Amino acid sequence: MKRERTARKPGRMGGSQGFLLAEALVTMAIGAFLLVALVSLVHLLTRADARTVELSRRIEAESRALDAIGRDLRPVSRTRWGGVGAPFVFAGTDRRMQFAQRDAGIGDIRFVTLEAEDGRVLRTDAAFPPFAVGPGDLGPGATTDLDAGASNVRFAYFQRLSGGQEALVETWTAPLDMPAAIRVALIDPETGGITKSVRIPLMVDAEPGCASPRRGVCSYVETGEADAIDDADLPIEAVDANDPLGWLRYAR
Repeated sequence: MKRERTARKPGRMGGSQGFLLAEALVTMAIGAFLLVALVSLVHLLTRADARTVELSRRIEAESRALDAIGRDLRPVSRTRWGGVGAPFVFAGTDRRMQFAQRDAGIGDIRFVTLEAEDGRVLRTDAAFPPFAVGPGDLGPGATTDLDAGASNVRFAYFQRLSGGQEALVETWTAPLDMPAAIRVALIDPETGGITKSVRIPLMVDAEPGCASPRRGVCSYVETGEADAIDDADLPIEAVDANDPLGWLRYAR
């Protein structure tokens, strides 16, 4: 008897298993791609949120700094150092400013120093004794740190000219006079450009004539002392306050 050989046909089970494996691999690849995309999206959203928070913090810090400096400058007192023919208690450069201020609470005179550093302003407040003839007669003061965000603070001074005009200078060189106003600018440290600036007029803490001693009576000015300022005596860097390029010249 001969044995009949029967050829085995490949069953459907093996092909089905291969198809399911391919489906699983494709599904895993798509899932991995979606997971990577989701992680990237979350990372981008996190970075955008962090930038938004940092920008908000910077804007808030800059606004607080400008408000604080404005509160210090508006009640500036037209006080003189002791001695005959002494100058006003005021000195200023683009990074440092010193002035007398009357305490609104108790009426005492305080000596305030604002010193601009990278991203902040150091404010020192010291008592001002009536016998003081210079900064050397002042005692130590309390120092506070004023955050200016990521910007640098710079000062400039509006000086009255004899013709009624104003010049903008970055260093105050008229000890027998007071600025008409102070410009406080915020400078971007990367570009060097002005991001924000304010013009703060000085209030008159004295007789009305002290606002312009050459045109009125002022007890802080001695007779013959308040001579008219010659425009030619202004520093070379003086510019017209109404010239927008002049504002940019002193944004350093």
